[in-house]
Amino acid sequence: MFFNTLGKPSSVFRLRTGRPSSVFRLRTGRPSAVKTSNGQANRIKHAVYLFASIILGVLLSFIAHGLIEIGYLRWAESQGRIVPFYGSCTLLPAFRIALLALGVVGGFLLGRFWWRKVYDEKSD
Repeated sequence: MFFNTLGKPSSVFRLRTGRPSSVFRLRTGRPSAVKTSNGQANRIKHAVYLFASIILGVLLSFIAHGLIEIGYLRWAESQGRIVPFYGSCTLLPAFRIALLALGVVGGFLLGRFWWRKVYDEKSD
């Protein structure tokens, strides 16, 4: 148990787990915002990492949307076809929603994959 500067027990104590590392936890049992003693990242960092990767997936889906739409417009122009517009876009609304959903899911999966590669410890 740790003591603060006044000699009273602190609200933070060290808890031994089954793993070789020690984890700092509050008395409430929830993990604190402090990194563990062996350098593992905390939950907040993981959530921010996943959120940023989802944003990256959405941005990449917007780029893909633009490239697909440009390609479709060029193809339609070369064929002499009339292009229907759905609002300000030539792609079907279901296709736009599917691209956005693929961006979100792909960003989440990409974040999970790289989180494991970069931050999780490798078992030797």
